Amino acid sequence: MNRFLEIPNTPVPIPRNATVAEERNIVAGNLALRELSTKKKERQRITFQQRIKWTDQERFDLGKLAAETSTANAVKKAKIDHPLVNESTIRNFRKSYLLALAKDRTLGSASKGAIPKKKKMGRPLLFGSYDQVIVDYTRRLRRHGARVNSKIVMGTARGIIIRRAPQLLHEKGGGKKITRDWARSLLLRIKFSRRKGTRKAKKNLGNEEQVALQFHNMVHTIIKEKNIPPCLVITADEQFSAIVPGGNWTMAEKGSTQVDIAALDDKRGITLFPAFSGDFKMLDPQLIYHGTTTQCHPDVSFPDGYAISHSKNHWSTELTCMEVIDKSFHPYCVQTRQREGLSPEQWALLLWDAFRSHLTKAVRDLLKARRIQPAYVPPNYTHSLSPPDQFVQKELKEGNAHQFQVWYGEEINRQCENGTPEDEVWVDFSLSNMKGLHAMWTINSYEAMRSRPELLQRAWEHTGLWSILQGTFRKRVHNR
Repeated sequence: MNRFLEIPNTPVPIPRNATVAEERNIVAGNLALRELSTKKKERQRITFQQRIKWTDQERFDLGKLAAETSTANAVKKAKIDHPLVNESTIRNFRKSYLLALAKDRTLGSASKGAIPKKKKMGRPLLFGSYDQVIVDYTRRLRRHGARVNSKIVMGTARGIIIRRAPQLLHEKGGGKKITRDWARSLLLRIKFSRRKGTRKAKKNLGNEEQVALQFHNMVHTIIKEKNIPPCLVITADEQFSAIVPGGNWTMAEKGSTQVDIAALDDKRGITLFPAFSGDFKMLDPQLIYHGTTTQCHPDVSFPDGYAISHSKNHWSTELTCMEVIDKSFHPYCVQTRQREGLSPEQWALLLWDAFRSHLTKAVRDLLKARRIQPAYVPPNYTHSLSPPDQFVQKELKEGNAHQFQVWYGEEINRQCENGTPEDEVWVDFSLSNMKGLHAMWTINSYEAMRSRPELLQRAWEHTGLWSILQGTFRKRVHNR
């Protein structure tokens, strides 16, 4: 007798000593289970009934008929013109008619408002009548091609409310807070939707655990061999800092086919090079501006120690890397060795990515001469293994965005107080105006990070490097 074969990839295997009857039962169960698991659930189609637009006269007549005779009679009459009418609708008309009749016994004809319509439900507007002023200004910005997003709306609202009714704001003793959720709700209410492509998602190469383990083992080996203390372990990573920190997308009315954005070159920005140590000290940063001479630098007094550089595209180059080493990394290492009583020959460790300007012979030779050992974060894994990528860069961006929002609102308020009509207020986003402001915002955001050691510790912990700095890490081999 032919014996049934086991179906692969099924939960119940067939024992070798099974009888023919047992085999048949197991195979039948496996077939049924496979059919059940692969059967697609049919999507139910829901048809929504079209809303009926009732006139005031119809509401009155049907409500009166239902009250004087019966609801069934009123439904029968209503279905002549509206076949899909529900009985509950007629009952509501009857209830409204009786309420109106109780107030006015002489009610004999349907005047407007005699049968009140059901009030619209929903939360009241946050700023009442001032809400429409904010909406009008937001629409005007969009008509002129300006970028519109939640940050812009928050700044606009703050400027208008400070001028019109400052007592409403929480910061002025009131109970109203301008939040990002409120700004998004306003944009949704006026039917503005996002009109910019999303960013490319980070690729998951599938071997992140193995790469992380190899990187951790390498860092652990260097620290042990050169006896490097946490205060001399430095991590650094470049980031883009937008001159106008409003995002690279805008909001526009749904259905619009052409979405022009004023100053679309607001990809304008600089390269900010933050760095911090294993004992939670922020090193002086580097700011790389777009230009070929120092004339591209903003007219701002930067704190002592800041490395202000430039390149033709504001990207990091071999020259800017050598500048940040000599102006930031090396001075920090010298001061730390002296403060901790270490030998001038004590090695330091620099964790940064494998960008081409970091790999040149001139940069490597300079690091060696300064007694700084580089260790390179594996390509495509800076998002998980580079400490600045975890929380620090985000905090710096959000710090600049918050200051931009405050400045934007105050700029609107200033122009209005100087007599400029609200429909003629226009904020200057030109590079000559914004570069100095952006520099001040960046200084404020970066200096605020110096008092955030708990955030820097979280960054080390999130990358798995904290145990190495603490001396509790044990080298492991990846199990395939």
